[in-house]
Amino acid sequence: MIKLNTPTSPDVVTPTALGGNLYQFHYQYNGSTPENKRWYLDIYLGKKLLIAGLKLIDGFPLLSKYSLVDFNHGELYVIKFKETDSVVGRDNLGIGKEYSLVYISNDEIEGDFNEWSLWAWL
Repeated sequence: MIKLNTPTSPDVVTPTALGGNLYQFHYQYNGSTPENKRWYLDIYLGKKLLIAGLKLIDGFPLLSKYSLVDFNHGELYVIKFKETDSVVGRDNLGIGKEYSLVYISNDEIEGDFNEWSLWAWL
């Protein structure tokens, strides 16, 4: 499991190496309306857009409903690492914060990785 750095600015592109590929993760925070205050993620491989507008919410695998040939080596999750009643928001997503975006490889998922080993990281 790899915790991914997430930005503090609301519109940032970061290079992200996963599964032997160098992706561009475009993080965007939409705070235009109270009910839609969320982080969104676009993933690029080179200039090729793989997925747009992926809503970063906790509780389930973010890519599971997509068939991404160029990102088929693992899964992304937003995981709550600290006790909070808040949803994933502008200032509480990132390493060392209440929530973190994490990458879990297929080898980890298919091997000994399970919900209980995830909690060992907490």
